[in-house]
Amino acid sequence: MAHGMSGVSYIEGMRLTERERAVLIELMKKTGIAERRRHPRMVIEGGLSFLCTMDFPGGSSAHFKIYPWDVSKSGLGFFHRAYLYPGTKCTFTGQTYDHQPFSVKGDVTTCSHVSGNVHTVGVKLEFEIDPEMLLGETAANAAPTPSASPADVPKDWWSQLALHSEDLARLARERADEQVIRKKVTSLTDLVATSPNAHSDAAGSTPAESAAA
Repeated sequence: MAHGMSGVSYIEGMRLTERERAVLIELMKKTGIAERRRHPRMVIEGGLSFLCTMDFPGGSSAHFKIYPWDVSKSGLGFFHRAYLYPGTKCTFTGQTYDHQPFSVKGDVTTCSHVSGNVHTVGVKLEFEIDPEMLLGETAANAAPTPSASPADVPKDWWSQLALHSEDLARLARERADEQVIRKKVTSLTDLVATSPNAHSDAAGSTPAESAAA
């Protein structure tokens, strides 16, 4: 547990290995979660951390040490072990790349389930920042996206179906653009067509059933 300058205790957040982060980012690419960002995002190495005070819409608050996985001029993303409602106010404090203290506020705009108890949280900052301030010039310009081996990404059809369905439901709740929803529906339909039973069902049908189809 970390302690801020005010003496507040911060709960250790979801710190992942580079491989775990790579697998999750790959999953988010497959479901489209990692593509909705106005400015280009820069993937952050796992060691960077901020102290985050979360003020929830109901009036309560919590304090976490978080490990952002990406940053852009207008926002940042981090993994969290629970769902955060849009509208949650976040205050981030920490040190810049050259060890200067900084503080910036933002609002949670998106929160999507990724896998297990892992959610990815998207925060829109109250003002634009320079990513180099946090990452340094070299890292900000390179900003490599961790890659996962295809063997690392879960291929279970049921898990993929759940991920797509949950993301479609989230888009509906957020009243997302119709084209975005159509794209997600098409992706979900394509996935359903690859059901493990699809080929066996076709193979087991009688000639009459095939003709009727």
